[in-house]
Amino acid sequence: MDAEAKAREMGDRPLLARALAVSARARAMGGDFDGARAQAGEAAAVAVGLDDPGADAAVTATLGFIAQVDQDLVAARRVYCESLPRARARGNLNSLIYVLGHYGFSLLGNGQLDEVRPVFEEALGIARLLDNRDAVLYVLYGLACHDAMVGQLQRAARLLGAAEHLQAETGVQLIPQMEALLSQARQTIIASLGAPRLESEAQTGRLMPRGEAIAYALEEKVPRPAGASVTTATMPLSKRELEVARLVAAGLSNKEIGSRLFLSERTVETHVSKILNRLGINSRVEIASWVAQEPRPD
Repeated sequence: MDAEAKAREMGDRPLLARALAVSARARAMGGDFDGARAQAGEAAAVAVGLDDPGADAAVTATLGFIAQVDQDLVAARRVYCESLPRARARGNLNSLIYVLGHYGFSLLGNGQLDEVRPVFEEALGIARLLDNRDAVLYVLYGLACHDAMVGQLQRAARLLGAAEHLQAETGVQLIPQMEALLSQARQTIIASLGAPRLESEAQTGRLMPRGEAIAYALEEKVPRPAGASVTTATMPLSKRELEVARLVAAGLSNKEIGSRLFLSERTVETHVSKILNRLGINSRVEIASWVAQEPRPD
């Protein structure tokens, strides 16, 4: 019995949503877009109201994949744009990186360049926090394509080199849609700077350590001094709030944090709200960014 039939027999909606999503992706890869859309639509309907991050991620990935393979970038943008609020609300940073990255590339493909850099910068900040090299690689390539499109050609060439070096380390294979954007970026740079200058600037990027390449991509001018200490007088959060903030940064949901700290979910929600107010920020992602930058006391 296959997974879909088993899920239907058992009445297991999360499993059914995942099975339908996987089957829909296989249909799209085989060129059956009508069948793929029908199954993906059923998967999306099954996943509604489940509050199951895995099922939601599977459906989002499949809907976006179908749109991209069918070269319907408008539909791909809509899929990722609509899934962003859910990814943010759950606080799962790995899922959020995925959605932000694909959203950024759909914006690039649609030529919506004014919206691209903030999306990729947010994704890169999270990827650095989680030390996710694959995500860093993809976003560096995305920013390189963006910078080539807006005329920042030296930056684009260096980011291409930095991403190429990281790709050589990781062995990641790029999707065809990304290869097309990168080819266009290289042609744009060569047309203005010439092939030798592209290679020279790319080599500069290849020699950058990963942290330096990320800082360069984010246009961070002044790095935070290493070894700075945190004192009780300057720490804006209480000990418990700091514990909660660190678990938020680790990608845990409020329910998971409550289980870890033996607190009710409502109490965790209150702590998160206070953390946002004390730090003057608006999202769990910004909490994660603050934790990444704030040195811990000894």
